[in-house]
Amino acid sequence: MVARPRPNESSHYEVFWQKIAQGVITVDVCSSCNCPLPYGTLICKDHGLKDVQAHEIAPTGQIVTSTRIERHPHPLLDEEAPYTIGVVREDRFGALIYCRIEAESDNPGGRVEIRTKVYRDGVTLIVAVPLDGSSTVAPS
Repeated sequence: MVARPRPNESSHYEVFWQKIAQGVITVDVCSSCNCPLPYGTLICKDHGLKDVQAHEIAPTGQIVTSTRIERHPHPLLDEEAPYTIGVVREDRFGALIYCRIEAESDNPGGRVEIRTKVYRDGVTLIVAVPLDGSSTVAPS
């Protein structure tokens, strides 16, 4: 079986991937200003500090943007196409979470639950699913 590619496998993110495999999603937060750092950033842009701590995100958020993938150059991901990826702003820190969006409608503004999912190749990824009783259709 073809292995799924994983982004950023540096030692800093080893703990991130271990937690994802356990179903826990974390984000790095500046210890001084409590702002979330974008994935892959190890220094707070406002303070120049490297004092960051991993915090568990809120289990809910709102879709910011999404893109439907019809074809992918990686064989395993192409097999799964079509699928939707997107950005969700989680509710605790306002962190932007990059994930699969598993919804009939993936319009910006839709409320979702953010969780992990184990795919058939055994890799655990982050997904966003519509909240029960909530429409993912953006308000007009």
